[in-house]
Amino acid sequence: MKVTSGPFPQQNHLIGIMQAAAMLGVSPVTVRRRVRDGSLPHIRINSRLYFKMNELQAYIEKHRGALAY
Repeated sequence: MKVTSGPFPQQNHLIGIMQAAAMLGVSPVTVRRRVRDGSLPHIRINSRLYFKMNELQAYIEKHRGALAY
């Protein structure tokens, strides 16, 4: 799997916490909270968090309207 930092990563690419936060419309702290409580799917490589684009999109669909916390 390829880690991407560009503006339009493909579905199977991994993005970092800053891009995930921007995509979800929340702060990186909130992303870390969702990772810690187990509600946000992620991949941990060493100590860094990465997220699959398709899993984030599914999370957004499931939680539409409830992301502004």
